[in-house]
Amino acid sequence: MISIPDIGGAVTTTEEPMPEAVVGSFLLTKEVCKSKTDVKDKVDCYADLHKVDRKLAHYIVNEESKYKPKAVGDMYIHCGRTNSPVRARGLMQITECYHPNVTDAQAFDADFNLDYGMKLANEKSTCRIQFSTCDEYYTL
Repeated sequence: MISIPDIGGAVTTTEEPMPEAVVGSFLLTKEVCKSKTDVKDKVDCYADLHKVDRKLAHYIVNEESKYKPKAVGDMYIHCGRTNSPVRARGLMQITECYHPNVTDAQAFDADFNLDYGMKLANEKSTCRIQFSTCDEYYTL
């Protein structure tokens, strides 16, 4: 939890701590990643932030969306929960079917999508469940 002193000495805390990682001697935060303008630099940044191998991160983003933040896919796959297409969105193709809490605005926002997706990709077992490309990557 992050504490922020308010005017007058009161302390406000945020609900969720800001993700951060130390890369070399540099403190990496979500804000640093958001400041990147190139999509491939963002992929590297969020991969480092969530301790995902950069090669894996780029493999997923390339295979899922070809680095297109507004990509939509998997319309041909049927979602049993909603009885509609799975509809994967954004750089890491976050689906409406399996992630109904993620809005279109969030899914098509490169920073939100990469932050959310890298959290799913940071463990091999979770990655393989969430992204078919992880199965392909780990069997190469």
